[in-house]
Amino acid sequence: MTENVDRTDPNEADEYFLNCIRNGDLKNAMTCFDSEAIYIAKDGNTISGFTNIEKVVANLCNMRADIKVYEHKNAPVGNDMMYWLDKWTMPVSHPSRSGTKNK
Repeated sequence: MTENVDRTDPNEADEYFLNCIRNGDLKNAMTCFDSEAIYIAKDGNTISGFTNIEKVVANLCNMRADIKVYEHKNAPVGNDMMYWLDKWTMPVSHPSRSGTKNK
């Protein structure tokens, strides 16, 4: 991504990460995570370890998921930020119904 983004601004960080996912850009999506980050899945399970988080984010990038967030919370943690996507949607296309296959 070539755009200048202030990832200390929660709104810009949000849009940057989601654009990386939409564009299938795993490398830059992962720059949004600290090496000690914890990812909380929608079911509430926690995923720790950079490599484990990368697997989850890779799946989203491979789908080029068009995640739409309609409610989120931000909480500063020292000089870092915790970002919580409370409510979101992700349109799903079903290959057998659309006649096309995902790459």
